[in-house]
Amino acid sequence: MAGMTADRPFLSDQWYRVSQLAPRLSPHLRIERRRGPGGSHYLVFDPLTGRSHRLSVAAMRLVQGFDGQTPLDETWRALVDSMGEAAPTQDETVRLLSQLHGQDLVQADIAPDIAERAERRGKLDRKLLKQNLMGPLSTRIPLFDPTPMLALTQPLVRPLLGPVGLCLWLALLVYAGALALADSAAIAGAISDQVWTAGSIATVAGTYVLMKALHELGHGWVARRHGVAIPEFGIMLLVFMPVPYVDATETAKLDSRWARASVSAAGIIVETALAAVAFLLWREADPGPWRALLFNVMLVGGVSTVLVNGNPLLKFDGYFVMTDLLGLPNLAQRANRAWGDWVNRHVFGARDLPNRRISRGEALAFAVYAPAAFIYRVLLSLWIGLYVASHFFLLGLVLALWSLTLSLLRPVGKGLWHVYRSPLLRRTRARALGLTLGGAAAVALFLTLVPLPHASWTQGVVRPPEGAAIVASAEGRIEAVHAEAGATVAAGAPLMSLADPLEQARARALEARLDEAALILTQARLEGPGAARLAEIGRDDARAALDRERASEADRTLRAGVDGRFRPLRPPRDLVGRHVQRGTLLGHVLPGSANTVRLVALQAQAAAIERGVTRVEIRMPGRTETHAARFAGRVSTGGFDLPSPLLARSMGGPVPAVPEGQSLRPTERIFVYDARLPPDLDAPIGGRAQVKLVHPWRPLAPRWIDAARRALSGRIVL
Repeated sequence: MAGMTADRPFLSDQWYRVSQLAPRLSPHLRIERRRGPGGSHYLVFDPLTGRSHRLSVAAMRLVQGFDGQTPLDETWRALVDSMGEAAPTQDETVRLLSQLHGQDLVQADIAPDIAERAERRGKLDRKLLKQNLMGPLSTRIPLFDPTPMLALTQPLVRPLLGPVGLCLWLALLVYAGALALADSAAIAGAISDQVWTAGSIATVAGTYVLMKALHELGHGWVARRHGVAIPEFGIMLLVFMPVPYVDATETAKLDSRWARASVSAAGIIVETALAAVAFLLWREADPGPWRALLFNVMLVGGVSTVLVNGNPLLKFDGYFVMTDLLGLPNLAQRANRAWGDWVNRHVFGARDLPNRRISRGEALAFAVYAPAAFIYRVLLSLWIGLYVASHFFLLGLVLALWSLTLSLLRPVGKGLWHVYRSPLLRRTRARALGLTLGGAAAVALFLTLVPLPHASWTQGVVRPPEGAAIVASAEGRIEAVHAEAGATVAAGAPLMSLADPLEQARARALEARLDEAALILTQARLEGPGAARLAEIGRDDARAALDRERASEADRTLRAGVDGRFRPLRPPRDLVGRHVQRGTLLGHVLPGSANTVRLVALQAQAAAIERGVTRVEIRMPGRTETHAARFAGRVSTGGFDLPSPLLARSMGGPVPAVPEGQSLRPTERIFVYDARLPPDLDAPIGGRAQVKLVHPWRPLAPRWIDAARRALSGRIVL
C-alpha cells in the first residue's frame, strides 16, 4: 500500500479485530476547533464528566467518519486515499479507537459489555483513590453549588473585572513591589522571627484558608463574566489542611484563549492584590496583632503565589494561564510523552511508536518544560521539607521524604517499570535494560567519585587591627582633639582629652586640702613631735588622694595604641563639647596592617570550612568588584555570641537570632572566623561584607551524606 515504510508500517496484524466495527461518536460531545503555535487541533468536551480531550487534525478526520454504519476498515481506507502518508496507520487507528472507547467517547455497533464498563469504572475509582492517598493535593470534597453566592456578590466586583481593574492591579503591584525590594531585609527577618511560633502558624493557616476562599471566588466571578457556570464549591486536602476550590472545568469550552487565561489568572490577581495592600498597611502599622495579621496576608498572597500557585512549572493557575496564552493545551502531559517517545526511539531504539506530529515551536516547548518542571518540583519539595525541618524536625523530615517519593522516586520507579515491562520495548528490551543500568551506574560513579567545585557564602563585619580602636576610658565631655583627621600619629600620642566638671572641682578641693594639711603640719611641728606625726599622716593622705585624682585625669587623655592614621568617627570640630559615656567608640588609628573581616557560619557551613578553604573573596556593599582576602582561621567554636547585630537575619544577615535584653542571641550555635583584607583596601570599619569561601573540590554524594548526617545528629536517637 502506498505510504508504507520500514519505520512506520501502515498495516497491523491486529487490524482484523476491529476492521468490521462501525463506531460512532457519543451524541452528547461538543467539538471545537482551536488554533495554536503548533497548528490546528480539535477539543472534544464531554459535559457528563467535565473532561476535555485533544485530537489532532488527522485523528479528527478519522473520527468524523464514525457514523455507526460504515465499517472502520472502509473509513480508514478512505482517509488514506485522501491524506496519503499523513493518514494514521492501522496501529495508530487501533490505539486511538481504544483510547476513545476507554473514555466513553465512542460507541460501537456491538452490545455493550457491562463487565468491561464496570471494570473500567473500577479502574477509574482505584486510580482516584490512589491519587488521593499518594497526593492529598487531589483529594476533593464537594460541598455546594456556589451559583447563588456568586450571583449575589458579582455586582460588588463587576467594575474591577475589566481593563480598569487590570490597570489598577498592575499599578498596585509595581508600587508595592518597589517598596518591598527596599524593605527586603526587614521582610526576611520578619519571616524568620514571626512565622514559626505555634500561634503564628495557626494564624497563617487560618489566613491561608480565607484567602483561598477569596481566590476561588475570583475564579467564579471572572468565569461568570464570560458566561461559564461554576457548578461546584468544595474543599481539597492540601497536606491534610482543608483548602477551598471551585470546579471551573467548563472554561475549556471558551473559544478565546484570553478569556480562558483570565479565568485562570483571577485567583492570582486576587491574592497578589490582597498581599500588596497588606504590605502597604504593614509598613505603617504599629507592632501588635493587626500588624501580624497583615504580615500573614502578604506572606500567603506573595510567597505562595511566586513559589506555587503562580508558577507555571507547577500545574496550578500559572500553568493554565501560560498554556492558554501560548496555545499549548496539556503541555505537561505532552512534554513528558514527547520526552518518553524521544528516549524510546533514539536511546532504546524502539520503532513501533506512534507518529506524533508536532511543530518546531511545540518541540522546543516540550524539550524545555518537562526537565525544568521536574527539577523545580524536586527542589521545591526538598526546600520546603528542609525549611520546615529546621523548626519542626520530624514534621519536616516526613514532609521531605514524602515529597521526594512523589516527585522523584515515583517517576523513576515508573520509568524502570516501563523499561522492564513495556510492550513498546519488546524488540529492544536488552538494549534498554543495558543502557538504563549503565546510565544509573554512570550517574552513581559521577556522584560519588568525580570532584566538583565547592563554595559557600556568608557575611561578616569589618574590624580594625588590635589596638586601633579609640574608646572613651571614662564618662565626660570631650574638651579637646589634639590631632587632625587623617594625620599620622605615633603610638602613645595624645588624641583627645575628656573633662568632667565634677572631677575638676574635686581636684581643686583636694589641692586646697593638701595646702591646708601643709599649714597644719607647720603649726604642729611647733607644738611637739606627737602632734607633728599626726599632721604628717593627714598631709600624706591628702597628697595620696590628690595623686589618685590626677591619675584619673591622666586616664581621660585618650592616646593612640598603635602607629597609623587618625580616623575619628566625626570631624574633630563636631567632637569637641560632646558628652560621652565610658566605652564609647570615638574613632580608630589605622596602621599599615590590614583590617579583618569577622565572619560567621552555621554548623553545616562550618563543617565545609573546617575541611579547608582555598580562597576567600570579599565584596563590600554598594560595590561590584571583589577582593581576595586571606583566611586567618577560627576565632570561636559553637558559641552564641554574635559579633555584630548586622549579622542577624532580621538585619539582613545569615544568622537566625532573637532579642535578648539589649542584644540579639543566635537561635543555634555559630562558628566565628577571621579573614584578612588587603592593606590597600579602604573598607568601612563596622560595615557588612559579603564573603565567598572556596573549598577543595569534592564529589556531590559525600556532601549530601554529610548534610543528612548533620541534620539527623542529635535529633533522633537510634
